[in-house]
Amino acid sequence: MANVREIDARFLSCPMPLLKLRKELAGMQPGDQVCVYTTDPGAYQDFTAFCERSAHKLVNMTQTAEGFALTVECGES
Repeated sequence: MANVREIDARFLSCPMPLLKLRKELAGMQPGDQVCVYTTDPGAYQDFTAFCERSAHKLVNMTQTAEGFALTVECGES
C-alpha cells in the first residue's frame, strides 16, 4: 500500500508550494503520493511543468473551498 502524505501550503506564494513538494518527494519511495493544499492560482501550471520534467506524476487536481488540492505520485529518482 502506498504511503500518502499531506502538505498545507495554503496562503504561500509561488514558488513555495512547489519547493515544499520537492522537499517532501525527496524522502519518498516510488508509488508514494503527496497531496498539496494550496491557494496559489499558478500551482497547477507549476506542478504540471515540474512533473513533465521529472519522473513524478500529477495524478489529481481538485478545486476546494479554500483553493486547490494537487496530488503527485513519486516516481523513480
